[in-house]
Amino acid sequence: MNFAEAAYLALDSLRNNRLRSWLTILGILIGIAAIVSLISAGRGSEIQIKKRIETLGTNIISIYSRRPPPRKPGERRGISKGLILDDLIYLKRLEGVKNISPEISVASFVLAGKEESEASVYGVSSAYPEIRNLEIEKGKFFTSLDTAHWLKVAVLGSNVANELFPEQEAIGKKLNINNHYFTVCGVLSPKGQMWHYDFDQQVYIPDSTAYRRLTGDEKVRRIIIQTRDAEKAKSLVPLIEKSLLQRHQGVENFRVRSQEEILETISQVSRTFTILLAAIAGISLLVGGIGIMNIMLVSVTERYREIGIRKAVGARKRDILSQFLVESVVLSLVGGFCGIILGIIIAKIISLLGKWVFTIPIIAIILPFLFSTIIGLFFGLYPARKASSLDPVEALRYQ
Repeated sequence: MNFAEAAYLALDSLRNNRLRSWLTILGILIGIAAIVSLISAGRGSEIQIKKRIETLGTNIISIYSRRPPPRKPGERRGISKGLILDDLIYLKRLEGVKNISPEISVASFVLAGKEESEASVYGVSSAYPEIRNLEIEKGKFFTSLDTAHWLKVAVLGSNVANELFPEQEAIGKKLNINNHYFTVCGVLSPKGQMWHYDFDQQVYIPDSTAYRRLTGDEKVRRIIIQTRDAEKAKSLVPLIEKSLLQRHQGVENFRVRSQEEILETISQVSRTFTILLAAIAGISLLVGGIGIMNIMLVSVTERYREIGIRKAVGARKRDILSQFLVESVVLSLVGGFCGIILGIIIAKIISLLGKWVFTIPIIAIILPFLFSTIIGLFFGLYPARKASSLDPVEALRYQ
C-alpha cells in the first residue's frame, strides 16, 4: 500500500466519524493557534518597541550619572565631581561623534500668568532636536548663538504649550521658571511618551542658561552622544568608558549605554518571554497528542474485524501500520492547518488591539507543521503498531 492509498483510507475513516475526529483535532488546533498567535504577538511587540526607541534618535550613546560602586579593599580613588559640562568639551573631540548634548535637570515650577504646568525643565544644547528626532511645530529651536549668550529662551512640549497658553499662540509669550522670565521661541510637535519620559511634558532651555542662571551647578544628569553611524557607536562605548574613568580619577560614577545594547537587551527579553509562553501553549499540544492516541486506540478496537479481514486477504504488517499511522498524522495535520489559520486571525486581532505591527514570522508557520507531524507520528505509533501486530484469527473472532 502506497502513501496515497493509506491517506485515502485515513480520510475516509475520518469522514465516517466526523464529530469524534473534530473533537480530537480540537486539542491540536488550540495548541497550534496559541503558539502561532504568541510568536506573532511577541515579534510584533518587539518591532513596535524598537521603533519607539528609534524615535528617540539613531546611533545614540547615553552616559548616565550614578553613584560609584563601593570601594574595594586596597583600591585607590581620586576625587571626582561626577558628570560635568567640561566632560562634553572632551567627548566632543572623539572621532565619530556627530552631535552631543547634556541634559541638565532643573528642579523648578513653570508658570505663565495664572496658568501652571508640572513640566520638567532640561538644559540642553542646540543640537538636541537633531539627536532626539524632535520636530518643531511652531517657531524654532534655540541656536548655538543663544546658548553662547545664556539667553532666556525656551522651547515647549506640545502638552505644556496647551496647559500654559490654552487657545492662544505661545510663541513670543513670557514664561516664569524659578522666578526667571523666559521667552517662548518654539513649540514641539507631539511625540508621546517612552517609558517614564514624556517629550510633550518638557521645557527645554539652553544648557548654559540652566547652569549660569538657574542651577549654578556644572553637574549634568546625562550626556547624549549621536555618532555618525552604528559601527562608530559600538566602538566608541569602551573608549568613552576608559577616557571618562581617567578624567574622573578612577571613580566610576557614570554608566555608558549604547542604543544598540538597549535594543539587543529588549530583543533577548522579548524572545525569552515568547519562548516561555509558546512552551506553556505547547502543553495543550501534548494534551491534544494524548487525545489522538486515545481516539486511535478506540479506532483500532472498533476495527478488529476489518484488520483481521485485511490480513486474511494478504495485507502485510507494514500496510496496517502505515494506514493507522497516516490516519493519526492526518488528524494532527488537519488540526495544525486549522490552528495556523486561527492563530493568524488571533494575532491580527491582538495587533489591532495592541496597536503594533502585524507580522507572522516564517518560524510561526514552519514550527506548527513540524509539531503537528511529530505529534501525529509519536502518538499514533503505539496504536498503529498494536493494530499491525494483531493476529488475524483472533481479530476475526472479535465481536
